[in-house]
Amino acid sequence: MISIPEQESRKYIFECIDENGDPVLPEKCIYSLLDVTNDTYIIEETEFIPSTSTITIDITVAQNTIQTGKSTEKRILTFKFKYNGGQDGSVRQETYTIVKLKS
Repeated sequence: MISIPEQESRKYIFECIDENGDPVLPEKCIYSLLDVTNDTYIIEETEFIPSTSTITIDITVAQNTIQTGKSTEKRILTFKFKYNGGQDGSVRQETYTIVKLKS
């Protein structure tokens, strides 16, 4: 698990591949961002139809801002996709900790 400074935007890149490791164009992708510390979703499950097998999810400064008076918060970004008539692709999760900026 990595730690990042609070209020830092991040890009996460996911490659959609089939069971053989070959790139596939998903029928749909779904992602969410969970604030584990406060048990609340920063981004509820969001679906979109991609135009490529390589997907970039942007997490904004506002989404990486600590929501409480705590010095750290844990986040989990979950990404999943469906392809080939609704077949589930692999689910990936990126877990990280936000560290409060010193004032």
